[in-house]
Amino acid sequence: MSGSAPLLSSPFEFVYTFLVAIALAMGRPMVLFSVLPIVTRLGLPDLIKYALALALSINTIGPLVEKPAELQAMSPLLLVFIVLKETLIGLALGIVIGAPFWAIEMAGNILDFIRQAPDATIQDPQGSTESSITGTLLSIFAVLLFLSAGGLTTVVGLLYSSYDIWPVKTAFPEVTLDASARMLDLLDWMFRSAMLIASPLLLLLIISFIILMVITKFIPQLNVFDMSMAFRNITFFVMIQVYSLYIVGYFAKDFSAVKTSLVYLGKILNGGQ
Repeated sequence: MSGSAPLLSSPFEFVYTFLVAIALAMGRPMVLFSVLPIVTRLGLPDLIKYALALALSINTIGPLVEKPAELQAMSPLLLVFIVLKETLIGLALGIVIGAPFWAIEMAGNILDFIRQAPDATIQDPQGSTESSITGTLLSIFAVLLFLSAGGLTTVVGLLYSSYDIWPVKTAFPEVTLDASARMLDLLDWMFRSAMLIASPLLLLLIISFIILMVITKFIPQLNVFDMSMAFRNITFFVMIQVYSLYIVGYFAKDFSAVKTSLVYLGKILNGGQ
């Protein structure tokens, strides 16, 4: 034992090692939960999000402090680079996981636009942007279904699995040439999913407008432009009860894609292949 060097020779090195380990370990989960709709839509305070990120990073902090000499030998520039890499990976993972939720919210925005209610907006829980009423309703409904089905456990599992593919102390994974094209494909998938989710009610709203036009042919005194908004909104609120059964089944199919988020992210980052 006399020939072995102490792990930490002073309290300062002890504190420095743990602070560095916490900074490296919290980058990925903190950014992930800062953009993930299941957290932002609930309007959780920043303190709770940071506490959640710290709790999830404990398993990562342990292996980092097991070799304090490696952390102490890292230059400040290298530490900044690793933190930046962890931040970008957490952001990319949050975007891929959150895509189904944003598609659902986009469907609600489309429905509100078609039923001529674009001004009926509310402030989102973060207080930064405004969202349509139907978009907020569908997104909260999606979060409820996702959490009730054990979605948070799935997200935590994906977070921990990402460390097996991209460890903390490794270099930034190589970005493939078609990474930008794949991100555009993700945006295209979000828009197509939003249109598919909104299509049943969109069709009913169009049919209701056609019926109103036919009625005005027989009753010319009615003004189709004055009554169209009320007619479409009545149709919307009557059929939203039946529509909810449709979106429950569609949500289940969309959320199954969340489990393959790492596979899709690995196609963007060559290090994941």
